Amino acid sequence: MEIEKLEKNKYFSFAKNLGIAAVAGLAAGAGAAEISSLITDNKTATAIVSTFSEYVAAYAAFLPLHARDNQDIYRTAEGKFKWRAFIKDQAKLAGGFVILDMAYLTGRPFLAKEFLDYGITPSQASLYADAISYPSLMAAAFPIAKFTGNIKSKEKRLEDRLEK
Repeated sequence: MEIEKLEKNKYFSFAKNLGIAAVAGLAAGAGAAEISSLITDNKTATAIVSTFSEYVAAYAAFLPLHARDNQDIYRTAEGKFKWRAFIKDQAKLAGGFVILDMAYLTGRPFLAKEFLDYGITPSQASLYADAISYPSLMAAAFPIAKFTGNIKSKEKRLEDRLEK
């Protein structure tokens, strides 16, 4: 019973962190699109800069939140952070997303550029491109994170489940 409660909290924690990361990414992408459009008239460059900024900001926001909310897994009894375990888990999560990430990183700039070509402001073009691409990423996030072991309790590590 206690493990189920902890696991439900891990789902909520993951969702919260994903939501915060998404907001950070949306803001960074929209802001980068506006700044890029001030520097260049190249709409392709603006779309790429926006996508890259959004992607980096989202991960940069997610990783420390995920580490903080999973201290039971990523800290030793002495309080030392387990970098190896954390990096290994994040690599597994990124590996699970590789196909979706490739589709996102190639498709989103095209979407944003199309909106820019229609005369939509850069920040709106960025947000509209995300409105189309984010739902599929968010829908896939939970099953991928559960499968790769990023939503877990200390007692239910992916390696432990595979050994049984």
